[in-house]
Amino acid sequence: MINSKKIIKYFIWGITSVLLLFGVAVIFITLVLEPNPNLALEKSGERTKVNSAITINFLWPVDREAEIEIFPEVFGSITYENKVIKDHLVRTIKFTPELNWWPNTQYTLTLSNVKSALPTLNKAKTYSFTFLTEKSPEVASISPDSEEEILADTFFVINLDKANNNLSKYSFSLSPAIDFVTQLSEDKKSYTLIPDKSLSQGSEYDLKVIKKDIRLYFGSDEVAFQDSEEKTWQKKFTVRKAPYIDSFSPEGINVELTEKIKIIFSEEIKTNSFLEKITINPDITGQWQAEDSKTYIFTPEQEMTKDTSYTVSLTEGVKSLAGGYFEEAATYSFSTKGPVKMVSSSPLAGDTGISIDSPIRIDFNGTVDHASAESKFSISPSKEGNFSWEGNTLIFRPSTPFDFNQTYTVSLEPGISCPNRYSSECEYSFSFSTELSVTRLNVTFHRQEHSLSCEVATLVMALSYRGLNISEAELINFIGFDPTPKANGVWGNPHIAFVGDIDGHQPSTGYGVYWQPIASAGNQYRPTGWFTDGNLEMITGEIKKGNPVIIWGTAGTGRRIDWLTAEGGNVVAITGEHTMIVTGFMGSASNPTKIIVLDPLFGEKSFTQNSFLWNWGLLNRSGVIVE
Repeated sequence: MINSKKIIKYFIWGITSVLLLFGVAVIFITLVLEPNPNLALEKSGERTKVNSAITINFLWPVDREAEIEIFPEVFGSITYENKVIKDHLVRTIKFTPELNWWPNTQYTLTLSNVKSALPTLNKAKTYSFTFLTEKSPEVASISPDSEEEILADTFFVINLDKANNNLSKYSFSLSPAIDFVTQLSEDKKSYTLIPDKSLSQGSEYDLKVIKKDIRLYFGSDEVAFQDSEEKTWQKKFTVRKAPYIDSFSPEGINVELTEKIKIIFSEEIKTNSFLEKITINPDITGQWQAEDSKTYIFTPEQEMTKDTSYTVSLTEGVKSLAGGYFEEAATYSFSTKGPVKMVSSSPLAGDTGISIDSPIRIDFNGTVDHASAESKFSISPSKEGNFSWEGNTLIFRPSTPFDFNQTYTVSLEPGISCPNRYSSECEYSFSFSTELSVTRLNVTFHRQEHSLSCEVATLVMALSYRGLNISEAELINFIGFDPTPKANGVWGNPHIAFVGDIDGHQPSTGYGVYWQPIASAGNQYRPTGWFTDGNLEMITGEIKKGNPVIIWGTAGTGRRIDWLTAEGGNVVAITGEHTMIVTGFMGSASNPTKIIVLDPLFGEKSFTQNSFLWNWGLLNRSGVIVE
């Protein structure tokens, strides 16, 4: 039979045990199973990566009302994962920042209002965490070593202490400015700068490295923000100087025909590079050999051509063993031994106007035998003189001055001997002309007193030269005026008296007077005669006699403007009719080069022979001679 009291007793005991266990469980959950959040971050060593999201895992489900605050302030989004009890409770909260974290920065994350699954038994709690982000890369080294000279084809390498995984932005510059290509290594730990052309040898370059920390939009490579703070590394480099030719031989002139050519460089040269760039012009058959890596000697297989200029050229690009190269071409010249030559003279061939007291100087291209050279010297027309020497220069001084207006020819016969050269092989000759003699009468200038009184003014000058002080007014009064008015192609006769107004304008209101009335006026004081159809030798002859000559020509265009006299005779007339007085000439009387005149308007003038004859010929080469 079932004992009901025992059953009840066991039932009560069971209920009590269950309640006791439940209470113990509640106390355990309350005291032991707190949410206990844990931060999960992607690490780079001991630090948090800048592109890491934050995952918060809870030991016990928590209410979704938990709040996250980060300092320094960061914006981002929150997602809930491992949801339980119809999304009210979660086991994981994830924070994704909008931008990557700043590198080398300590952040504090505060998790507040954290409520467990039994909030009635567990009040809201607050948790705080700190984490330190990874450092941005720094420049660990820059190569090459700036204390050593670098080569012109050097690359620059900037080594970082860690990979630059979108942590910083590096920029580079070279001064003096030069374009270059920048390459980031696969491990992102070094930058290589490759100049697009060789560096300038012997120059100093300044390399500047500028760093800015950056923040990317989370999960992308797009830069959202650049730090304004810059960090700069700077390093100077000196480029090795270009190789150069330290010495070259032979040089100069009078080089022996069997001479070897020798080039010594400042540093060791690549032989093949040298042989590709060296030329000799004119070409010589022979061979270059390296005495050592700095010295090259060319030995001709046969004698060089005498009296020949050779040019040895080295084009740019010759390379040295150290990596340098010739930036520019180099050229050297020399001349082989040849015959003695005349290289210059004074006077030069074709010189004119040489002073009659000038010596003759002849320069040779080397030391010559003095007696030999003097024996080969001649001058025509013959002239006695004395020889002297200044170095390689022969000097001939005539015993008496050279003649005026004379052309002399100096000759040197072949065969002049020279101790260091071959004897001269050619005849040399050159000609020069001595200065022109100047024949001049000391006639005093008198400016015409009326606009058209040039004829009278020249007569005043001629009479003054003879010591007579006669005024224009006195002469004009003697000459008189032709009163015939100008009308219908009829005017006065200048062969008789002055035509027109002496203060008028030519040829409208005044003209002038011709040679016959001027000669008549002059004859009152000195023997004076007139002529037409004269010639140049007659004028120079009169000047040599001391007689000034008044000539008729033009001060204008000399256009013919003939008219008739009242008696029906024809007057040959020209525009600009004007007189001048011939006072001298240059050169010989038979063939003067210049005619010197006094113009009553402008003073002393000179005409070439041709221009004088043209001007004088307009009125039939007419004139007046005052003796």
